[in-house]
Amino acid sequence: MAEFRPNLIIGYPSAIKLLAELLETERTALAFKRVVSCGEPLSPGLRVFLEGTFHAPVMSFYGASESLALGMEPNGTDGMFLFDGLNLV
Repeated sequence: MAEFRPNLIIGYPSAIKLLAELLETERTALAFKRVVSCGEPLSPGLRVFLEGTFHAPVMSFYGASESLALGMEPNGTDGMFLFDGLNLV
């Protein structure tokens, strides 16, 4: 990490937490612009820990691998039609 010097971290909250703990233990100072958490719920306490450790804002992203078809835009003028019969949006 110290050699590569990334400015963005993206991953599962549990994996990002392990990385934060490692960096904290090793006392490695890296400059991150943002941390993106995805794939698992991000607890408020973990968010505070990650923001404090990485000194960067943490963004939580949620995608739906369970249902790839969330909506469709048939043309550029009518907007997006959501498949609300298939998903709770």
